[in-house]
Amino acid sequence: MKRREFLVVGGTLAGGFWLGASLPEQAFAATIGRFNAYLEIDADGIIHITCPQSEMGQGIHDGLPKILAEELEARWEDVRVRMPSADDAFVNPITKRHRTANSESTTIYYGLLRTAGASARDMLIAAAAQRWAVAVSECRASASRVTHTESGRSASYGDLAAAAAAMPIPSAPLLKDPKDFTLIGRSTKRKDTPAKVDGSLVFGIDVTLPGMLHAALRRSPTVASKVVGFDRDAALSLPGVIDAFVVPDGVALVANSTWNARRAAEALNATFDDAPAQNVDTDGMRARLRSALDDDAKALAGRPMPGFPAFDKAATLSALAGAARRLEWEYEVPFLAHAALEPLCATAVVRADEAEVWAPTQQPDRTRDMMAQVTGLPRERCKLHVTFLGGGFGRKWEVDFVRQAVQIAKGVAASRPGTPVKLTWTREQDFRHDRFRPAHLVRTRAGLDAEGKLVAMHSRTTGISMWKYQGRLRCPAWRIRSPPVG
Repeated sequence: MKRREFLVVGGTLAGGFWLGASLPEQAFAATIGRFNAYLEIDADGIIHITCPQSEMGQGIHDGLPKILAEELEARWEDVRVRMPSADDAFVNPITKRHRTANSESTTIYYGLLRTAGASARDMLIAAAAQRWAVAVSECRASASRVTHTESGRSASYGDLAAAAAAMPIPSAPLLKDPKDFTLIGRSTKRKDTPAKVDGSLVFGIDVTLPGMLHAALRRSPTVASKVVGFDRDAALSLPGVIDAFVVPDGVALVANSTWNARRAAEALNATFDDAPAQNVDTDGMRARLRSALDDDAKALAGRPMPGFPAFDKAATLSALAGAARRLEWEYEVPFLAHAALEPLCATAVVRADEAEVWAPTQQPDRTRDMMAQVTGLPRERCKLHVTFLGGGFGRKWEVDFVRQAVQIAKGVAASRPGTPVKLTWTREQDFRHDRFRPAHLVRTRAGLDAEGKLVAMHSRTTGISMWKYQGRLRCPAWRIRSPPVG
């Protein structure tokens, strides 16, 4: 495979597709020091590593680059970490997705990033050996330098980067023995701490663009409601308001500041159809959950644990009935909001030939799909910049808040083409319109013998299926939990 074919088409050894896969031929001549989608080394020796995953406080912004830097034999002080864009370059070969979820970031990128770092290290060594007309085996890499052991000659990674990036990509680079690790498993200063301390780090809510407008939503108290009507003329007369129009989730108020947009949303005279939620309340939902716990006919057997026999319901109930002492208790967990510190927000601009978004999202790939769907533009014309997340906890896995920003920016573009718009939810909306952790009710019964030893235990849980309400039914059958289970 030729080098450009590797960069365009991708490969497993050096980390997949290069970010510039859609650039014209001449653009590749300028990619000096770029080894793969994750790594670029400047002539001054600064090593740029792109973290493919979203940083929301879990430390992956340091964790993943450190894996690549370990095999690269780079000094941690020389490393600068970049945020990812939504590009197929970062689709993981294991999950086939570009997402941050399931506490899987390290496990799914570990081997890939080690190989990417080792490949670049060997290319740097090869470039040095070629320069000095010596055998590759006589050179070694350490602390962001390559040294010729016989003569003591040495060159920095920055000095070698341009030549090394053009070297053949190793087919099977040798990975380090874990006992020789100097970065993985060691405590280092986090790269994002200084910017978090001085306030310069850019979260989604910090994005500011020239000529940017601000948007707020007037929403019904219920999730399922639809807008019946609103007084647009009255809205446009409010201070700072530039536009007002209906989007699928409410009424968008666009103004010259977040404050004016929010005040206008609060003052707006709007009516909603709340009929779908009129007969829904906590007591009613709790009663349905408790009723489901008693419904033996609809109960599904639980998934057997690895290494354990399949659940024998008849034998369990028989042992419970014959137990000398029986205990029963219930646990209830309510619907809970994710309550991330940073409210939901996103900034979007829709132009005639492209759309661009800045958002704290856990799902870059699906967000980009959504952008193409909303704007009608080709996916490759939809650019997404992933900012730092002020907490995520799964809420920023959903793309609803980014979709709203794109819909609003598209609406604004009708009269103000190319104008960026930032949408910021209120804290109240963040709680009221969250994709809640589902409510569940669990009943457990245990039977003890005369000596107090456990002879049987039976648990049944019932609740809302997250997989169903998200529409993700193409999952393994055991992950679908239709109430009740037990």
